Amino acid sequence: MTKEAYLKSLKRHLHVSAEKKNEIIGDIDADIEDALSSGESMDAIISRMGSPKKLAAEFNQNLGAKANMWPWIVGVLAIVVVIAGGWMFLHSLAEQEKTTQPSFVQTEMGVSGKFDQDTIREKSLEIIELMESGQYETVYNTYFPEEMKQSMSLEQFRQSAEFAANMGQMQEVTDEYYAEVTQNGTLFGVSEIHVACENGTLAYRISFTEEMTLGGFYVLQA
Repeated sequence: MTKEAYLKSLKRHLHVSAEKKNEIIGDIDADIEDALSSGESMDAIISRMGSPKKLAAEFNQNLGAKANMWPWIVGVLAIVVVIAGGWMFLHSLAEQEKTTQPSFVQTEMGVSGKFDQDTIREKSLEIIELMESGQYETVYNTYFPEEMKQSMSLEQFRQSAEFAANMGQMQEVTDEYYAEVTQNGTLFGVSEIHVACENGTLAYRISFTEEMTLGGFYVLQA
């Protein structure tokens, strides 16, 4: 693995603020450069430091990165878009969840063996890029399970999601968080990806079932 690949993977697994993430990457980059200059091989450096995922987990634990990552989680078959800076439910959770707090347990991505972070990230970014380019029909037809389609038509989804287009062109991903969540007995792989756009920042929270269909889809103007 090259230094660049190591740092890229490390950054992807860090669950901290963008500022702290850049600080950590800068420090590790400098440490690796010093070691390389001293004649140590990249393989030896990785053996000493640990894999990117392992090193990131140590930083995440030491910095308390996950403490407030999921103040509340995406619900089964829930679609939410932002209106005037707040959440608006277009399709609510199951009836029993309207009066009771959903029961969920959060664990690190990969613990169950059912989800892979790279796959969740790839699918999430694919959906985000389609949304950012206004390809709502593709998102709807490709990722919405039948239960969602029965609750919301394509036109309803298009109208409710168009606010994202007003944020302008997508520029870069600024923060990423990943977790596995068991909610009311159902396991989800969940991503939260913050995207800087020309006119502000959007936070996408996307949950996937074990079959990799959408379990929930939220967008918040951060």
